[in-house]
Amino acid sequence: MDPHASIFVMHAAGWLVCSVIVGIYLALTFATFVPSWESYYKWNQHGEVEYLKETITITCDVKGHIKTPECSA
Repeated sequence: MDPHASIFVMHAAGWLVCSVIVGIYLALTFATFVPSWESYYKWNQHGEVEYLKETITITCDVKGHIKTPECSA
């Protein structure tokens, strides 16, 4: 057997577990539907939380959107 391939054979169970965990993570990140939701607060430019008098609606209704934290699964 090739010595470079033997590392994969010796640790096959670990590679399998790691592959399953990464697959579950990717499936949850990119296949989870994120509905629109309402918020009572927002962050200002200084990173501090500001509480609002009325709610604001965060419109998402997407699946697998990772560009904004509000709509990321």
